[in-house]
Amino acid sequence: MKHLKFPIFLLSILSLLLFAACAPTTPAAEPTEANVDPTAVPEEAAEDTSTEAEAPVERTVETMTRDSGLQLTIYNLGDVTVHVATAPEQVFANSTYIIESANNLVVIDTQFLLPNAMDFRAYADSLGKPIERVLITHEHPDHFLGSEAFADVPVFALEQTAALIAEVGQAEIDEKQAQFGDAIASMFVTPEVLEPGTIEIDGVTYDFSLVKDAEAEFQLVTKLPDYDVAFVGDIVYSGVHLIMAGMPPTWIQALEDLKADSTDQTIVLPGHGLPGDASLYDENIAWLSKAGELMGTATTADEFKGGLMEAFPDLGMDAAIDFVLPFLFPENEGDTSMGLIEVITVDMAEDATMDVFLPANQVIEDEYASQQPGYRARETAVSDAGQIRLVVHWDSKADSDASIAGFGEANGLDAFMSNFNGDTMVIKQYEVVSASDGQTTYSNAGVAEVITVNLQDGADVEGWIAANDAMREDHIIKQPGYLGRTLGVTEDGEWIIVVHWESAADAEASIAKFMEAPGIETFMSFPNMETMTNTVYNIQP
Repeated sequence: MKHLKFPIFLLSILSLLLFAACAPTTPAAEPTEANVDPTAVPEEAAEDTSTEAEAPVERTVETMTRDSGLQLTIYNLGDVTVHVATAPEQVFANSTYIIESANNLVVIDTQFLLPNAMDFRAYADSLGKPIERVLITHEHPDHFLGSEAFADVPVFALEQTAALIAEVGQAEIDEKQAQFGDAIASMFVTPEVLEPGTIEIDGVTYDFSLVKDAEAEFQLVTKLPDYDVAFVGDIVYSGVHLIMAGMPPTWIQALEDLKADSTDQTIVLPGHGLPGDASLYDENIAWLSKAGELMGTATTADEFKGGLMEAFPDLGMDAAIDFVLPFLFPENEGDTSMGLIEVITVDMAEDATMDVFLPANQVIEDEYASQQPGYRARETAVSDAGQIRLVVHWDSKADSDASIAGFGEANGLDAFMSNFNGDTMVIKQYEVVSASDGQTTYSNAGVAEVITVNLQDGADVEGWIAANDAMREDHIIKQPGYLGRTLGVTEDGEWIIVVHWESAADAEASIAKFMEAPGIETFMSFPNMETMTNTVYNIQP
């Protein structure tokens, strides 16, 4: 488990809030008479003191958020400006960079989702200077899949990274497009080879180095030594839990080496999260040290994750911890990778409208549900008959129970509940038995087809699960518009099957052909048909 491949289930991550800015907002001062230093040394006198050290250029920082959700942090460093674009947490809080010098731009990494990549490119173009090159730090898809937006400019990476991207790039596109549709690029750029060393671009010195066996097996670190800036890729995370795709000992050593080469003025630009300073090195070392300790003492996945969340309660993106759990605790994989879905069905109140309900629902998601321990994802859908279906994916039943118990204190509860006929509300908890790629919600789904059913008395549960898996692999997965399928069961034996489709037409076409599916007789021998319901819900944004 030295270095691990990103699983799809992690890429359908929770709906969480954007990071708060970690740097003060200070607009760059304009060179007007009002801010000229009246004590400045005259030009003639400056010639006489040319051997003295020049005063450091004052650094200023601006922050803003674009309509796409990208949060910008802009460092004005004199004749160089560094632009940081950080994505929302639900797409890993990826940070990508533009180094703006007198005549051109150098870009580092390209975002994960194509809309963010295109907006990042649009922002770069708005600076009015040509892009000299794009640098890719490593081969993880959330760093290079946005390269379609930069296909017209040279793209570079270290030799090992370029080879890995050439090898896995198309497979990553195919895999992620099946998950996210048009939000994933349709092509990628195979980088040219960048050699480690020092070069000058537009009068700016760049120092490129290869770091091995940290978060990725090979990673590019770029430094601007004249400005004390370090672009460290995924060796460093900021404000969020780490995706532990590498092992702690060698990763910690890489951090120690970077720390030793920094000062208290170093600007540290991470692969995930907002920019920071050299203190980020110690913060990441502390996290990895705790993770290493828990690897030796925790006996369950819950204990491992809980230990990290308890030790670092202020970090966001706790689902990042889930990445390593199936590898550390394979015997618990069913519990940790599948979790539980809490399903709430309720009829709308007679005078309620979606225009009123959806904003109130978003408040509950943003300010309550997504902030609860064990939260993974949440989906809102409505049937043609006006029944609302809310699904929350939790790590465990205990997390769902705790959320339900505390729901009465949620901010915005009255506005939310006013949309419903409360007498019709039903809450059920289904342990997830199987799920496509370990996930239960899909960002590009148009509808969810939901079947509930009880089994025949004495039915073989293992046989039923096997028949479901066979139906999914031999038939459902081959249908146009299919995105994913989830199977779960309540404590009292009610089963739920949820199939996500791109559109209602896809769901209807599949339903029409279902009785012709291979293995249908075996599949239909298990359920008690008198208990079966089948409803198609339209997923809401």
